[in-house]
Amino acid sequence: MSGMKYRADIDGLRTLAVVPVVLFHAGLGFSGGFVGVDIFFVISGFLITGILHDGMKAGTYSVTGFYDRRIRRIFPALLVVTVMVLASASVLLMPSDFQATAKSALWSSVFLSNFHFYAQTGYFMEAAELSPLLHTWSLSVEEQFYVVFPLVLWLAHRFLRSAGRLLMLLSVIAAISFALSVIAVRSTPEAAFYLSHNRIWELMTGSMLAVAVREGLTSRISARPAIANGAGALGLALIVWAVFSYSASTPFPGAAALAPCLGAVLLIWSGASGTAAVANRLLALPPMVFIGRISYSLYLWHWPVFVFARYGREVAPVAAEMLVWVGVSVALAILSWRFIEQPFRDRQRFPDPLKVLAAGALATALVAGTSAGISSARGFPSRLDPELRKLIKARYMHDRRDCHRVTPSRMRRGDICIRGAETGEPSFVLAGDSHADAASPAIFAAAEALGLRGYQYTAAGFRPMPGVEKRGEPNYVHRSAAFVAFLKQHPEVHTVIITGFWIHQLTGDSFRHRGTLWYDAAYDGSGTAYNRIATRNGLTRLFTTFADRRFILLDDVASGNALDLKSQARRIWRSGQGSMAAAAMDRADYQAQRDAYEPLLKELAATHPNVTYEPLFTTLCDDMACRLMRNGQPVWRNGDHLSATGAMLLEPQFRDLLATLETLQIAR
Repeated sequence: MSGMKYRADIDGLRTLAVVPVVLFHAGLGFSGGFVGVDIFFVISGFLITGILHDGMKAGTYSVTGFYDRRIRRIFPALLVVTVMVLASASVLLMPSDFQATAKSALWSSVFLSNFHFYAQTGYFMEAAELSPLLHTWSLSVEEQFYVVFPLVLWLAHRFLRSAGRLLMLLSVIAAISFALSVIAVRSTPEAAFYLSHNRIWELMTGSMLAVAVREGLTSRISARPAIANGAGALGLALIVWAVFSYSASTPFPGAAALAPCLGAVLLIWSGASGTAAVANRLLALPPMVFIGRISYSLYLWHWPVFVFARYGREVAPVAAEMLVWVGVSVALAILSWRFIEQPFRDRQRFPDPLKVLAAGALATALVAGTSAGISSARGFPSRLDPELRKLIKARYMHDRRDCHRVTPSRMRRGDICIRGAETGEPSFVLAGDSHADAASPAIFAAAEALGLRGYQYTAAGFRPMPGVEKRGEPNYVHRSAAFVAFLKQHPEVHTVIITGFWIHQLTGDSFRHRGTLWYDAAYDGSGTAYNRIATRNGLTRLFTTFADRRFILLDDVASGNALDLKSQARRIWRSGQGSMAAAAMDRADYQAQRDAYEPLLKELAATHPNVTYEPLFTTLCDDMACRLMRNGQPVWRNGDHLSATGAMLLEPQFRDLLATLETLQIAR
């Protein structure tokens, strides 16, 4: 085939990728808009592989030339956005958030930000919304691919010498990557989302199509108007279906990414023969082409604009305001495309590729060095009010954190803390997640006052639910099995006290989580709606297995940004007014959280004679609100965990509870 010619419909396909991403991030519907990134991967794989393949066949491929084009395409706009983000963050963000942004800028400048964000947080978690450069993970994946792929393709051209063999090699690589992605979605979803080896199959689908098209292997079929129109229509339908039917709870990428990727492949293929399929003619309309041309700059600018617009806001911006910020992003993208992207692609202005490479390396070094300096300076904390800085830096956790993070191996070693009185046989166990651990100072202080001892069996995200698994934690079921073994080994434990982050457990969501799924062998594929069933089933197994033990189900604390020290500090920082003393969650909002989990806890208590439900945490709130501060000290430390001081406010209630339990045990 002849050299690659410009295709307006591919720019239109870029529009179909970027618009859902932007509107999804703006919170304006498009629940599966994140699949636009996958469409970009396919487009990139198709276009870049086509260029590489043609150059290698003709013997004109140049490593310097290839990376010259990549730098011209990627670096200028990215570096400008990064510099502007750092400059804006120095004014708009608190020191700790400025430091975090600088760290991400450092990793982004060397195209390793996907590893950085993988280590930091999940894409759909609340903390991700504070990272103005979060979206650069996809650029890192793409550039990591193009560090390795040209060499693979060059070796294949040199030794395979056949389009069929080349396609076979690319298919094998793509299949391995796809299999890894499918496995990772269940075992480590953050790794599936961020890490390159789980994503390269998406770029490879575009690569395989490029080879097939360039070698004319599909031209006879795609030249038939009926087939081209059918393929284009199906491709468009697959993308639209994914954009509107997927959500944060969809296991992704894995098999779910097939729909948008296949849709993109079909749309590119249906326009490859020049038969002008209807879908491709729609994509080639001038408005679609224009947005597609600015799509890279729009992708770069929109996310930091949205982050800064939302930063420190107690109430999220309404849809009308977010539409304004979408407009601002489009305006910045147009300016970026016109005055940054286009000039740097002009080879008449910058003809020497070696100078372009050197300039790219120098600019990267400057951005990386500046970012490292900001990070080392901890975001210049002197910018923050001393009293506020002291408040948010203080350590509010209790001093027995060594008792938390119980694992099956710790259980087998007998490494379970006994707390409370100094002597005597342990009679109860506190079981649950970090919320249980946060309440432990009050529980064991009450036990000590009564001369009682108990075990602390808590760990991050742990709920004692035999047979229940958690998506993304392949060993989750073993944690409950270990707890069952623990109870069997300790018949002296007659009471099990269970509490945890119930709103997250039953809905899969919280102010800091989205789409967490628990399931068991009876899972019906209903997504997070099944969490309630899984919880009921798991706890029922526990209660019936140990019918001779008494179980106490506790409620949970209020949770939200209104009770998070850093979130409230951001509010004060942004507004320049207010105080921590005013921070509070409405009692009605807390009741709405309780309404999501309390009926199930009451149902379990009513169904099982050895189960009691004890709502204790409401005493931390008054009739009007749950207040972050009391007597100048925080009751909560990070939005859903009690501080040690806050926990001790519950000591009288736990003393009454434990005294009643001991009385009942003696009566038995």
